[in-house]
Amino acid sequence: MEHDYEGCSNYIQRVTDIYVAIKDKTIKKTYTSQKISYTLSDKDKVAMAFFLGGFFTNSKIKDYLYESSDINLNRLMSFVNLGQDELKKLPNKEDYDLVYANSNMVSIFREMIINLGSRYRINKICPELLYLSLGFTNFSEANFYNLLSQKCNLNCLTFSKHSIFRKLEEYLLQNELVTPLSKQEREKIKEIPEKILESKVLDKPKKYDKYLQKIPEDLPDPELMPVGFLGKDKSHLWQILEDILKKFIGQEETTENLFYNIVNNQQLASLEELSDGERSIIFLDGPTGTGKTAITREITKKLNIPFTATSIVNYSSTGYVGGDVTDTLVDLYHKAGDNVSLAQRGIVVLDELDKLATSKDGLEMKKAVQQQLLDFLGGGKYTIDVGDNLFDKKKIEFDTSKLTFVCLGALSNLREEKQDKKISLGFSATEETDKDKSNYSITPDDLIGIGLERELVGRFNTYLHTNDYSKEDLIRILKESSISPLIGLEKWINMNGKTLEIDEEAYEAISEHAYNLNTGARSLQTVINNIRTYYMKEVLRGDSPVIHLDKYTINKINENSVNRRVRG
Repeated sequence: MEHDYEGCSNYIQRVTDIYVAIKDKTIKKTYTSQKISYTLSDKDKVAMAFFLGGFFTNSKIKDYLYESSDINLNRLMSFVNLGQDELKKLPNKEDYDLVYANSNMVSIFREMIINLGSRYRINKICPELLYLSLGFTNFSEANFYNLLSQKCNLNCLTFSKHSIFRKLEEYLLQNELVTPLSKQEREKIKEIPEKILESKVLDKPKKYDKYLQKIPEDLPDPELMPVGFLGKDKSHLWQILEDILKKFIGQEETTENLFYNIVNNQQLASLEELSDGERSIIFLDGPTGTGKTAITREITKKLNIPFTATSIVNYSSTGYVGGDVTDTLVDLYHKAGDNVSLAQRGIVVLDELDKLATSKDGLEMKKAVQQQLLDFLGGGKYTIDVGDNLFDKKKIEFDTSKLTFVCLGALSNLREEKQDKKISLGFSATEETDKDKSNYSITPDDLIGIGLERELVGRFNTYLHTNDYSKEDLIRILKESSISPLIGLEKWINMNGKTLEIDEEAYEAISEHAYNLNTGARSLQTVINNIRTYYMKEVLRGDSPVIHLDKYTINKINENSVNRRVRG
């Protein structure tokens, strides 16, 4: 298959520039035929960015757009309250990756390609093909493109029927960039297999081959699994794991075990029925700042699995004020690009589960939430309302029996009790090594003891934990982790035309101050931010080409950050 790597990348990056310029704007329009006001959703803004992006390409798209007398760039820019001076390129490719990862862009792009791929065999990837796929997709929650037609004088009943898409379709067919699927092929293929895109696909064109290939004669059932978890060759999965382990220094064992459990759950999701207890329902405990949510989020992001995380304290049971735990299913549905099949294989992370403990106050509401959570984790069918506004509300059935649940808890009070008990038994803190201090056990009976219902605790069949970081762990994070806060500091210094030099003893000094702050790996970022603030003037305005870090300066910086001057 041929690819226009540069053209596609340029097109999507211009789309991103437009989206960044309008994503925080409140764009409210009036739908005159029905006298209804409508505020553009984030999804509408992404769709509008894909459409406007065609004016900023060097391809047939721009030619056809300007041939259409009813499409006027100025009117379109006005429609989204966007001035030409607001359009700016992002400084780095990494910045585009961040936009993809934190927006609807990837899920919408997936939806576009799925819809196009259900009609045509894709022989070449090019900007014109990506733009054509926009016309096959219904993004609007409130007939948005009819509204666009009114405001911009587009002579069409619906946006997707505009002649621009017919012309691009003819162009692609004439040049054999796409070929029609036979009726039998269309009936056989419900959708292109999942995992169409990753956040970096457009900056690493070689990855196109994985996702947009000629449609094979025998596709696996797309309802079964995202591509990559089935089959004997899973080498790419283990490479993903190796990349993740480089980030979470000090929590390697937990990261690896969590990864394997999630992969196994994804395989089990391909089965029609699961035996009771076969699917891992995970309880992950650990001190604050040890990466419980971050590790889970990174694994699901790299495996391209829909993921939602929320604090359990946001919810209440029926009859009480507050959200319902099944609200997470709606969020997961949207994270999966409104694909219920994919959403039902997703990950739900429920944080602060220990806040449901009732040993101290015995609140009936907490017990009621525990009871609802008991049914939720067990797996069942729920009816949820989806749609972002009144015009697009619908009910769908959501089966939770194949979801992966990861429940998190810091268990701070229980940890203190365990540590105090160790000391009372004769293990003084001064006699223990750094790692020995956290070497205690927490059992299911302990969770029941703090007020979690026995039946709820019984749902958890996989127990994992993160450990407190030792000083040695913090030094390793600084030196070895691919997300070390020192990387950001050095990048900032280099961006201002200077270089960073670090004495070996400086690593120990940073680790010492971070350890004393006692907020896990977050402490490192706090110390680094103190260093950044101290050198801000020198980096931005100073003449020295080198910023030198030694332990004496680091000690001075962090002592000043906690000391306060008072009147004598």
